[in-house]
Amino acid sequence: MVDYAGAFEKPFTDIEKLLLGILFDIIPIINLLSFGYEIKCSGVGKEKPSKKMPEWNNFGRLFLNGLLALIIILIYLIPAAILLALCIGPTIVDTINTFPPTMLQDGTIAHRFISLGQYIHPEPFEVPCLCALLLVALALYLLPAAILRYIENERFKDIFDFRKIFRVAFKGNYLLTIIVTLVLWLILTSLLRFIPFLGCAIASFISGVIGLSLFGQAYLENSKKK
Repeated sequence: MVDYAGAFEKPFTDIEKLLLGILFDIIPIINLLSFGYEIKCSGVGKEKPSKKMPEWNNFGRLFLNGLLALIIILIYLIPAAILLALCIGPTIVDTINTFPPTMLQDGTIAHRFISLGQYIHPEPFEVPCLCALLLVALALYLLPAAILRYIENERFKDIFDFRKIFRVAFKGNYLLTIIVTLVLWLILTSLLRFIPFLGCAIASFISGVIGLSLFGQAYLENSKKK
């Protein structure tokens, strides 16, 4: 059973490690260290599950895991991007070909954009955009399981092991973890967004540690089920 109380307490079991993660989260590119550390908090792979914050060590591995997790996210979003490109791209080209020759030459930039709006209609884009949004939603739902599937054995091909990923993701505890993590992030972001620079980093790192801790428990629990 997923220990929600333990996961919520975890970021505050070591304030120094928490502050270090928030500091790294502020700095672009370096924040991949924080992402890698959040993944480490899952307890999947070489790191044993724990109710306490893990050690900040092996920074090269943390950065690499954060970078690879980002690459996995981009890979999972490719189908939606391809769908939009295939469906909307030709439509835009065909629409532009119907423009009067002088439309894009006369007037200010603002006037040109207003003129464009008269010729581009949303109807042809509605179905492709809806399908793309559904693909994005599915990708975002599966991504925690896919990232932890890679972390488990450190084999990149495992992110396409959809049999295992689906077995982990389509369970009640995983769905509840998605909801809890999203709500937590929204609440923290709303409460802390008024703090310059630090607000978003605090919300991101705390919700990341708690969320990945929950996902790690759900992953390990669902992996054992037949």
